[in-house]
Parts: sequence; C-alpha cells; structure tokens
Amino acid sequence: MNIPQLPPDKAGHLIAGLVVFCIFGLFSPIIGLCAAVVVGAAKEYWDSKGHGNVEFLDFLATAGGGAIGFYCTFL
Repeated sequence: MNIPQLPPDKAGHLIAGLVVFCIFGLFSPIIGLCAAVVVGAAKEYWDSKGHGNVEFLDFLATAGGGAIGFYCTFL
C-alpha cells in the first residue's frame, strides 16, 4: 500500500491550522474552526501583498487543520 505524503510546506500549514483550532477551540469548536479558516485566509492575503507565494492549497491545508481538530472534538 502506498501512503501519500504531504509536502513540508503543506504539513506546516496543516499543523498551524490545528494549533489555531486548539487555542481558539477552548472557547467553542465553531470559534476554533472559524479562526483556522480566517488565519488561513489572512496568511494568503499577506502573501498576496508581496510577502510570499499565494497558493489556494496552503489555505486549504490551514483550514483543513482546523477541520481535523473540529472533527476530533466530536469523536
């Protein structure tokens, strides 16, 4: 069986989204998920201002980290 691997950049975004969820999820899981999505969008906006490369997959990885935390909250 071949297990797919995330590139290091995407893995970093995923972990960052999970960390944001863990911090803001202390208030509410919905707030944690929303915070991860907002942080992912803000990071890509920052990149669009000449501070990096804008990648939609980076946003999805950050939001995905929040979604993983959200999902794990209800297991």
